Order: sequence, then structure tokens, then C-alpha cells
Amino acid sequence: MARIKSYLPQLVGIRSVGANLIGDYQGTLLARFEVRPTLVDQIRDSQEVDEKLSAELEKL
Repeated sequence: MARIKSYLPQLVGIRSVGANLIGDYQGTLLARFEVRPTLVDQIRDSQEVDEKLSAELEKL
């Protein structure tokens, strides 16, 4: 238990960035991150309102 207390600030930091933490009885800790494709989302959102792109697509 003392080991967990010494790592508590780091564990809180890891959780704050959205990682899922899984521990086992042997003291092993696994962090799993889920990354959202924000750049792709931003590109798609920008394409929807781009007048030049819309005009070119209408030509097709």
C-alpha cells in the first residue's frame, strides 16, 4: 500500500489525461489511452463550410 501512495501524484496525472488504469494483485499497472482523431474531425468540419471545395465538388 505504501508503494501506491508514493505513486499517487503520477497516477492522478495519468488519469487526468483520460487514461484507463488497470491494476492486478501483483502490483502491475496497465494504462490504456483512447485517442480521438481530432485532426481528421477538424478537416472534415472545415471541408463542410469551404465554398471553393463545394464549388469544385459540384463540377464533378
